[in-house]
Amino acid sequence: MKLISIFSISSLMFVFYAQAVAAATHLAPDQRTQLTQENNLIKAKVKELDEISKDLIAAKTKSDATLDSIDHLQQESDQAAQRLAALQKIDRESPDTIAPEKLAEAKSRNREALTALNDARSKSDEYLNQVSILNAKASGKYAEFLILEKSFERDVDTIVNAQVDQQILSMQTTREVTVTTRTTCGDETIKQCRDRATKAAEVAASEQGSIVFVSSLTEVKNFNLSKDEIRSEVQATLSNKEVVKQQMFGEAEGYETTLKANVSPVIGDSLREQMSEGIRAEVYALAGGQVDYTQVKNPAISDDTPVAQTKSQRKAESDARARQEARKAARAEEERRRKEEAAQAEEERRRAAEAARMEEERRQQEARDRAAREEEERQRSATPTINF
Repeated sequence: MKLISIFSISSLMFVFYAQAVAAATHLAPDQRTQLTQENNLIKAKVKELDEISKDLIAAKTKSDATLDSIDHLQQESDQAAQRLAALQKIDRESPDTIAPEKLAEAKSRNREALTALNDARSKSDEYLNQVSILNAKASGKYAEFLILEKSFERDVDTIVNAQVDQQILSMQTTREVTVTTRTTCGDETIKQCRDRATKAAEVAASEQGSIVFVSSLTEVKNFNLSKDEIRSEVQATLSNKEVVKQQMFGEAEGYETTLKANVSPVIGDSLREQMSEGIRAEVYALAGGQVDYTQVKNPAISDDTPVAQTKSQRKAESDARARQEARKAARAEEERRRKEEAAQAEEERRRAAEAARMEEERRQQEARDRAAREEEERQRSATPTINF
């Protein structure tokens, strides 16, 4: 026969709901002022980099255009010089053959073409010098940006981690939950059915605590997980379990069990990360909005920049990436430590619960043995003695 368990949860639906609602992210006045100032400095630095990038594009465009014109002017200058040389040769070999005006005009055109070529070369040198100066300026500003970004992110990480810990601590407060379940018996012994009824009540208590906790988590701003997804991430551990009442219902159809226990919700890693991202977004908003750092590049580095000019910039970016990886590794290590501590605490609670369960079973067995002896004694004393 298929075993059927029916949960009828009748505990307090409002258990620690009011206390468990995640508080909105807040910043102390001095924290908000400091982060806002740091964020404004970063934005100003990004704006400076944007302006330098525009100037670089303009200077490179002018430099490219000048280099193109130099090629054309060089051809014109060569042609003018060749024409003048040809006329002068004819004039030397056959005096008075070339009109003086024509020879003067050729000399003038040669001078004009050479002057235009020299001017273009001078402008090209000027634009290349501008590009070099702007590249150096861009590298300096970008290095300043990286320093500000590192300091700002470090301060944000400190605040976010503290508030995540605070909110989780407030929501993970152990509360007492009372549930009543009904479990029908199948083809099993009374003891098996009673034990299964007790387990069903424990599951109901855990589910009840998780449901209330999940309801509180929906109050977290910028929280993107659905209720079902949250429930899959939340588990609850039980301690101080007490079977308040356990009796059969109907015509020995099953057991009705009332269980009282302390419920301690436990948050998984991905759920904690979601909460952290939500709080981080609020901290950015309170500090004046987040800068999309992934879009901030060093204007001095481009595909057409010589390798020799980008060595220092690439080293700066490599150092920045190394710092970001170090921060990520530190956060991962902290997360691993928290997880290990939570696992240890869970193991201790499990051992305590197991010890309590075994002690309860021992007491119940003693009670059953005592009742059996008393019943046997009663039956013995009730049996009449026949004397012959």
